[in-house]
Amino acid sequence: MKIIPFNPSLSSRQSLSVNVGEAVINFYFEWNIRDSSWYVDLDNTETEILSIKLLPDSNLLPINNKLINGNFRVLKVKSSEENIITYDNFGSVFQLVYGTNEEWSKIDGGL
Repeated sequence: MKIIPFNPSLSSRQSLSVNVGEAVINFYFEWNIRDSSWYVDLDNTETEILSIKLLPDSNLLPINNKLINGNFRVLKVKSSEENIITYDNFGSVFQLVYGTNEEWSKIDGGL
């Protein structure tokens, strides 16, 4: 498992690149004021996935993705009464995490 660092105090629009195995995934985060939600676009040299709303415990990539052997999820990593992702708690209470398919399978109970 790999936590992807994010600091919302830097800007409401941010980009970063993450090495996952042999792939480099580019992330473009943006806070949507009307929806009060974080959205992300992902790309690499072969694929582009646009406008994914960050939701707790949801995969960012389709389960059968050919892009990487794994997936990204936003997980609640700190004890808090907050159950939704806000501008300020993404990167602290909720963090973006990468896991291989095998790691997610263990967490999900082998589903």
